[in-house]
Amino acid sequence: MNRNAILNAMEKVAVEIFEDNIDYQRTGKRGMLIVEIRDAKKSEQWDSSCRSFGTVFRDYQYEDELVISNGTNFDALAHGKVAFSRRTGLNSGTNYYQVLGYESFWKGGVISDDNNCICAFAGFSGIDDSEIAEAGIKCYESLKRTGISLKTGGDPDYEEDGAVDDDAGETGEEDADNDEDADSEDLQDSAEPEKPEDKNKSVKAAKKEIPAPRKTVKRRTIKRR
Repeated sequence: MNRNAILNAMEKVAVEIFEDNIDYQRTGKRGMLIVEIRDAKKSEQWDSSCRSFGTVFRDYQYEDELVISNGTNFDALAHGKVAFSRRTGLNSGTNYYQVLGYESFWKGGVISDDNNCICAFAGFSGIDDSEIAEAGIKCYESLKRTGISLKTGGDPDYEEDGAVDDDAGETGEEDADNDEDADSEDLQDSAEPEKPEDKNKSVKAAKKEIPAPRKTVKRRTIKRR
């Protein structure tokens, strides 16, 4: 399964939400995208990929000498959402009473219907985080249904690179066809039978090239009496 395609689909929605929210633009891009997919052969193994969306954490905030915020590590927060969904099989934020230590009770972690894919985002509000994670699950379902791992799971806005590859493939096929035509012409030339005239010429040329044998002269010996 193409995890990059799922991350691209999530990032696309995150960019749209960020650009439509003035408060998000004022404070800057931040967050962490995560996708985890269960291994088809080993059910206890999960293959994970993550991608930062701007800054990954907010540092401490002070007012004079007073700490008014401990900051936020969006990487840890997103993985806490994934941990809750993986353990319970539920979306994060759906049951606050089942949350264990180091798990996150915030919305933003979504698990697929087959329990084999978890997408999570942390950085915005819980509703926006859930919308971004849902985009990843939709991409996963599309890839699973079609069996095609596109760059963004079928989004035409991200298929330009694929079109270039297709053109390159067509030119490669044309070159291969030209090579095959050339090879077939060579075979036809070699397979054509020789004409009688050409055979006679070749025989005469061969005779000219062969030197004539030298005549040997026998000497007589005269015996003296």
